[in-house]
Amino acid sequence: MTKPVYRRVVVKVSGEALMGPDSFGIHQPTLERIAADLIASQRLGVAIAVVVGGGNIFRGVNVSEKGIARATGDMMGMLATVMNALALEGAIEKAGLAARTMSALTMPEVCEAYERRRALRHLEQGRMVLLAGGTGNPFFTTDTTCGVASGRNRRRGGAQGDRRRRNLQRRSEEGPERQTL
Repeated sequence: MTKPVYRRVVVKVSGEALMGPDSFGIHQPTLERIAADLIASQRLGVAIAVVVGGGNIFRGVNVSEKGIARATGDMMGMLATVMNALALEGAIEKAGLAARTMSALTMPEVCEAYERRRALRHLEQGRMVLLAGGTGNPFFTTDTTCGVASGRNRRRGGAQGDRRRRNLQRRSEEGPERQTL
């Protein structure tokens, strides 16, 4: 087997990707296929952290146009990312790989709170880490979370996180696209 180019990567799975052909929610066959793709990538020797979106369930910016305060709508969207991360964690574990959902929002009965050193420890122990709750702040998308996570989860000498952040900024200016892995 060839050595992977990167040792550790951050992958963004949008909520829209989890819908598959449906117009709302989680399409189970699509969820299982995404889980299988992530596991196959990890088995190549790459530690993977996954930022999970929530647009298949809820979009804070959309409800803010209907009268709910934008910050409240964004917090509701963050909860949707936690639901999706838990669904993806279940699919990954069902397929045979240990996974941990970590959230920027503290909810100890549901998942672990995000803490950088603990996330790195999970990755080093071969677990896939699912990052939920966005940045924990309103007015930021999960694309922002992806850039922040790529910077946090790298060690000295790794410029790949910076490259990803620039690419994410460019993509987010063009708007989100519906793509699967």
